Amino acid sequence: MIRARTRVAPPVFGFGYRCDYTYVIYGSGDVRLTIHGEPRDNWPATLPRIGVAFSMPAAFEQACWYGRGPGESYADSCQAQRLGLWRLPMAGLGTTYMRPQENGNRTDTAWVALTDARGMGLMAAGGPKLNFSVQRNTAEEIAVAQHPCDLIPRDEWIVHLDLVQRGLGSASCGPEPLPAYELKARPFTFDLRLSPIAPDIRTTMNCWREELEAVKI
Repeated sequence: MIRARTRVAPPVFGFGYRCDYTYVIYGSGDVRLTIHGEPRDNWPATLPRIGVAFSMPAAFEQACWYGRGPGESYADSCQAQRLGLWRLPMAGLGTTYMRPQENGNRTDTAWVALTDARGMGLMAAGGPKLNFSVQRNTAEEIAVAQHPCDLIPRDEWIVHLDLVQRGLGSASCGPEPLPAYELKARPFTFDLRLSPIAPDIRTTMNCWREELEAVKI
């Protein structure tokens, strides 16, 4: 078990989050990550998301998940997608807009597996569910780009696993999200389980069978 306490905050403002990370590492290679966050000082009106981001090698190419799909969905647009078991190339998870912006999120995800051509990869599950997205650019790069051609794909995947996201609304051509879909600074606890998976994904899924059957969406 590894425990760490840190402050997550913009570099030039007084507000931030005090976050406690607890990693439990098993002999199987599984990692259980619990993050508890407490807001400090006066936050702006809303947050874009609460979650974690990390990179994976470009050799990973396939995504399989149980949740809403096959297209993108957000808190205020999730009914446009159906719950089910989905599989797509990672290159097909994004949505290209005329002006680059947040895209490609999948809501109500019980688990997601990201694998290479051999079937080796990483499986992530939330407690009880999460949002995920996979991009070839960071959120910061997407935010400052004016046109799709401004985005130079990285030689890696940027993976977001989120507890919650702010609703999209239609601020580019209309109103902000409804109050129910705003994301205020608040205490949170986010549970993740990360597992290495073998070429036969069924081997890992059999190990998880009892947990997957207990998931309530």
